[in-house]
Amino acid sequence: MGMIYFSKYITLFTFDYKSSTIFEMGLSTILLCGVWLAYSHSCLWIGSEMESGAAYTLFSKPVSRRDYLFGKYGAILLVVFIALFFLSACLWWTLLLLKGWGGEKTILASVGLIALEVAILSSFSVIFAIFFSPVVHLLLLFLIFICGHIQFYLSRIWEGLGFLYILLPDLELYNPLFLRESFLSWKYFIVVACYAIFYIGFILTIGWLIFRRKEFA
Repeated sequence: MGMIYFSKYITLFTFDYKSSTIFEMGLSTILLCGVWLAYSHSCLWIGSEMESGAAYTLFSKPVSRRDYLFGKYGAILLVVFIALFFLSACLWWTLLLLKGWGGEKTILASVGLIALEVAILSSFSVIFAIFFSPVVHLLLLFLIFICGHIQFYLSRIWEGLGFLYILLPDLELYNPLFLRESFLSWKYFIVVACYAIFYIGFILTIGWLIFRRKEFA
């Protein structure tokens, strides 16, 4: 939150573009913080339990692996959304201190799109925490984050990469800085929200099907 608040001092020399620069820096900070929280909590709550064997004790009780997977995802998502709420409130307050700014609706829509993107990446993070070490987990999550945002450009460069549209989520759909004013309609938000819910369900289901066949030593 401090990074968002003190961004108004970083933008002292942007003159008439000060509010827009703070807005863009704030949204980028909120997105990166949300992804990092999803990664760190999945490592803490899932990866550490897998390494220590604490998760195996849970599986010996009447706790199914499906309940474990979806429960952890829900808990991580709750923590991330609470953090996004406070970060967006800090951004709103920082911009409110600037005279002549009235983009409350823009912040609400932008943070809503960011929350959907973080929810998609959190589903990947939960699955990666089960099967991979923290370093590999971070690299894979970073790769999906980058490819999800540039897959359109990759497919234009080489048509053979068109399969990325099927395997990876199109994260540019949730980029408010790229979409500008076109994402403010409720129709667009509902469509991308349904896409996010479908993709999250697909990833978690695939992860659960693999997870339930995993043998523990």
